[in-house]
Amino acid sequence: IIPNKILFRNILTNYSVNGHRRIEVPVGISYADDPQQAAEVLTEAVNEFDFVIRKEETGVWAESFGDSSINLLVWFWIEYPGEPGFLAARHQVIVAIQRALSDANILIPFPIRTLDFGAKGGEKLNAMLNDSVLPENQTDDGASQPSASEDGDSPSDDS
Repeated sequence: IIPNKILFRNILTNYSVNGHRRIEVPVGISYADDPQQAAEVLTEAVNEFDFVIRKEETGVWAESFGDSSINLLVWFWIEYPGEPGFLAARHQVIVAIQRALSDANILIPFPIRTLDFGAKGGEKLNAMLNDSVLPENQTDDGASQPSASEDGDSPSDDS
């Protein structure tokens, strides 16, 4: 901890300013796709931009297993401050990432929730659902049966 008195009365030299800024873009790919192939596609897409510097340090890292995707983290460097700015560079790269993955037939999945009533603890819920009262015109498998008025068996108002 540096006391405020020292900061205000002395010259402060910031050794961390180097004129470069790293941008990180998270992206998820389908579990059916190859993360290594995706990393190659993403690295190539990012490094096509002239504003990306230190291209040898552009990286794609497998970050985590998500609910619906393998989550990757794309890193690249830009001059900062410079043109384009941080947000514009990030925007352009995100658009290029989406296009590159689409062109390579690598899926960015939508969130998916799978309910497995056969899993441990799910048997009781499954039995409860099967024993529940179904609507009058619905069968066990969820299909609807025509009601008496829909199949023409009901008396008509025309008589």
